[in-house]
Amino acid sequence: MERPIVAYYFSIVGGSFEVITGIVTAFQPRFYYPYNIFYQNGGESVFYSLLTALPGLAVLYLSRRFLATSKELRVSALGVIVMSIVSLFGILGSGVFLIEGLLLPGPFLSFTGGVLGLLWRPTVVESTI
Repeated sequence: MERPIVAYYFSIVGGSFEVITGIVTAFQPRFYYPYNIFYQNGGESVFYSLLTALPGLAVLYLSRRFLATSKELRVSALGVIVMSIVSLFGILGSGVFLIEGLLLPGPFLSFTGGVLGLLWRPTVVESTI
């Protein structure tokens, strides 16, 4: 039975980058202000780290469903697309690209995996017998 392997790998790598970016965003005030616990207005860093890491975990779960069942592939792919867009807002809202610059492609990779999962169709082989 065929599965959307390329879409799965794009989504897994993108979701992993999103989770790592959420963890880095949670600790970014320590990098810039080592004696200040909160960043800017009362802990926006924690909000943006959750806005990045939780959709990343959802992307990892939904992309795992790409391989498990083909009946719910469309729903899983749409979920991956939506969660990657939410995660992109979290990354862009954090405002610190110095540390996260290498981790920024996460939402784009998971979005690409969701689109590939949405467009994937199994090949049909006709027999000549």
